[in-house]
Amino acid sequence: MEQSFNKLNELYKEIVDIRRFLHEYPELSFEEVETAKYIEKEIDRVIKGTCLVSGADYEYT
Repeated sequence: MEQSFNKLNELYKEIVDIRRFLHEYPELSFEEVETAKYIEKEIDRVIKGTCLVSGADYEYT
């Protein structure tokens, strides 16, 4: 139970950091070029981490 709480706390901190970063560099609606790049990078990082654990192959196309 404590391990789950610690993992959720880490995830919460990571989500807050992402939110703070995105709000630190605002972009106009429909012109979110850097925001899209950042989100793509984060999704890629999470998926690769998940695939490394599961042993699945992953390639972003």
